Amino acid sequence: MCSSGHYCPQGTRRSTQYPCPAGTYSTRLGNGRVEDCAACPAGAFCTRGTSKPVLCPVGTYCMEHGAKVAADCVLCPGGYYCPELGTVTPRTCGAGNFSGLPAKPCPSGTYSEQKGLSSAEECLLCPAGKYCYRAGMEPLGIPHPTGDCPPGYDCPPGTGFPFSFPCAPGFFWDNSSAEGEDRCKPCPAGSYCDSPAMSEPKACPAGFHCGEGSSKPEPCPEGTYSNKKGLSGPSECSPCGRGFCCASPGQTGPSGPCQAGFYCKGRALTPLPTDGVTENVSPWGILPTWVPLIYPLSSRNLQQQEWVEKPLSVLGLPTQSKEAEKA
Repeated sequence: MCSSGHYCPQGTRRSTQYPCPAGTYSTRLGNGRVEDCAACPAGAFCTRGTSKPVLCPVGTYCMEHGAKVAADCVLCPGGYYCPELGTVTPRTCGAGNFSGLPAKPCPSGTYSEQKGLSSAEECLLCPAGKYCYRAGMEPLGIPHPTGDCPPGYDCPPGTGFPFSFPCAPGFFWDNSSAEGEDRCKPCPAGSYCDSPAMSEPKACPAGFHCGEGSSKPEPCPEGTYSNKKGLSGPSECSPCGRGFCCASPGQTGPSGPCQAGFYCKGRALTPLPTDGVTENVSPWGILPTWVPLIYPLSSRNLQQQEWVEKPLSVLGLPTQSKEAEKA
């Protein structure tokens, strides 16, 4: 009996003596005429003696019947894709995809609303303030920006993963920024931003000052203090008052009064000052302005005030009554 892919007219000696011509095929046995060989279907090619058409490979297509060799399968054109064996008609690339084997999605950070792209270069860059990202392994296209940049993050043009660019310490996310403008703004004066991706600055604490763009509070220097929040610079720290000292940085109030026998002009650093600028030893040593001294007096009926002052005068020290000192 005549073999498939062949035909056997009268007088044939072998079952494979007469193969079906190129561009035709036959799955049947016992064909007696060449007309019994059918034309090769679209999407395939048939060489001489074919019993089963060979499908065009992925990435190619063939719209005509009667293809004879593999070269008759045409490469898929730009803007289209041929995802299957035996493709007859190329498919238009969907929005957010470009042609390939199979169609490939626009890369992260890009998108496209148009169909029929032929290369990744035709995908549009994601605009500022937006991100264009596809999660997972599915080759889904990106036909439009995926969404707005999340709070605490900046999305410059071409952003893919939305959490790629957090606002750095010293900056915060400003929701009032204009469309497309950089949303990471310097932390305002009087506040600080100590961690990435902050959307709300923190108020500068009492005893400290915070200039614009601060990532941490700076203490008021020695000799000053502040009991208020939100200072923007060291000049806003209050100087330690006369008669008091501020011994360490970052104070919310004076450390305490100057010790007896010393005086503090202002901005004093210690209760026992000796620098002669902000403070010094009292010119009368460590004696107060009046003290009860035992000293022989010529009269015993003197008032206590006179009894005190006369010995000090004798010692050559200035005198001051208790009432005057209290005043």
